[in-house]
Amino acid sequence: MPRHQALIPLSQEHHHTLVLALRLKKGGPTTHKDLWPTDLVRQVERTMEYCDKEILPHFAQEEATIFVKARTLETARPLIDRLLVDHASLREMMDHLAGIRELSKDLIREHLRRLGEKLESHIRTEERELFPMLETGLSEQDWAELAQTGHSRPR
Repeated sequence: MPRHQALIPLSQEHHHTLVLALRLKKGGPTTHKDLWPTDLVRQVERTMEYCDKEILPHFAQEEATIFVKARTLETARPLIDRLLVDHASLREMMDHLAGIRELSKDLIREHLRRLGEKLESHIRTEERELFPMLETGLSEQDWAELAQTGHSRPR
C-alpha cells in the first residue's frame, strides 16, 4: 500500500536518518562515494550537528502533531507511549554525544553503533507499525487537520 501523501515528507526525513543510522552502525561511510568522515571525533561532531538540526526538530513535530492525532485511535495509544519512550531514550543518547569525544575509540564506536541501532529500530517501528495504523484509522478530516498543522518541516 502506498504511503499516505501527508506522511511522505516524514518518510523522506526517516530515509535520511536511516542513512545516518547505517553509517553509525557501520562505523564509517556506507559506500566508497559516501563523504561521511572516517575520523571518530568528526563522526561524533557530524552526528551532533544532524541531531540538532534534523532529528530533534523532527521529534518535536511528531510529538506535537502526528502523535497527538494518533492518540485519538485507542489502538495506537500503547504504540505512541512506546515511541515517546524511544524519543526520550534517543534524546538522552544524543545528549551524551558531546561527552564521548574524550572516551576511548572503542567506547566511541560502541556508543555510535548503539545510537544507530536505536534510531533504525525506532524509525522502522514508525514506518511499519504507526504509519499503517494511521493510514487505516484516520479520517480524511484528520488528514486535513494534520495538513493544516504543517506536521512536516519544509527543507
